[in-house]
Amino acid sequence: MKSPSLDKDVASKPRGFAQLVRRNKGLTVAFLITVALAITAGVYSTKHGSLDTLSYFIGWLYFFAWSASFYFQPILNYQRKSTVGLSYNFLWLNLVGFACLSVYECAFYFSDHVKQAYANQNDGAKSTVMINDVVFALHAFALCALTLIQVYFAGYEQSTGRQTWLAVRAVVAGVVIFSIVWLAVIYSRGNPVWEEGMNGTFTMITYLYSLSYIKLSISFIKYCPQLFLNFRLKSTQGWSIYNILLDLTGGVLSLAQLILDSSRHHDWSGVTGNPVKLGLSLLSIFFDLCFIVQHYVLYPEKNGKVVRESTDSDIEAADNKTARPDAPQANL
Repeated sequence: MKSPSLDKDVASKPRGFAQLVRRNKGLTVAFLITVALAITAGVYSTKHGSLDTLSYFIGWLYFFAWSASFYFQPILNYQRKSTVGLSYNFLWLNLVGFACLSVYECAFYFSDHVKQAYANQNDGAKSTVMINDVVFALHAFALCALTLIQVYFAGYEQSTGRQTWLAVRAVVAGVVIFSIVWLAVIYSRGNPVWEEGMNGTFTMITYLYSLSYIKLSISFIKYCPQLFLNFRLKSTQGWSIYNILLDLTGGVLSLAQLILDSSRHHDWSGVTGNPVKLGLSLLSIFFDLCFIVQHYVLYPEKNGKVVRESTDSDIEAADNKTARPDAPQANL
């Protein structure tokens, strides 16, 4: 039974976005500056007919928003000297996903053969992959690797029990085996030119599209372990909300740039021809909203408490504790 003092303390705290604004003025100011810059760029570009400038500006805005979002989780882990409350399944899926995205973006930006193959399949249209897409993918992969290093090698407090699901291990192994087999078939049949050749289906351009769909699929499932963990523990402690807020900003801006580029070129193959970018933006927005609801609406009163047990493997323990009212509760 909660003490009256605790209830009073919880009730006195600002809820929702009011709490974010009052307790994190720096982030709020940065967000307002970003919005002001976007509006200024939009007005200037519309007045001078420079949609290229607007697209370029939006591209770098979402690059900075998305890139900055990856720093908050490692910083939180460092401050707490703990990775308790963070789903290790999410981390592994994220690493594999951004590895696929890095290969995809680099190939479509740097390889003339891939660009030509793309044009052949899309009536001469140019790929919409830009340099900020490439830098973002490589940067995200590096930060995902850093977070996993914190989990296994930094000496931080770790979660107890089984840390990764068998299904997640299967996904990681499956992507590696798929890449090895596909590339082996490509080069064994003498098709190093990245497009049409003797292989038929097994071409490099098809392989790259496969990587994009793998990334898209991983982006759909990677958040599920963390969402499920938060739901079962009725808390988001250990999971950085700032990562989510900036990720939401980046998702909206990325979608806006994709639509703007296709509109100004009068060629909507930029949307259909770059499914990974469109899908990532929509998925990012959806899951970010889910996390925001969890953090600010469903479990706001539990986010300030310290949790000792809170991983994917501890869900069963949480169920047992629910069945035994006398057991200490794990709040995340």
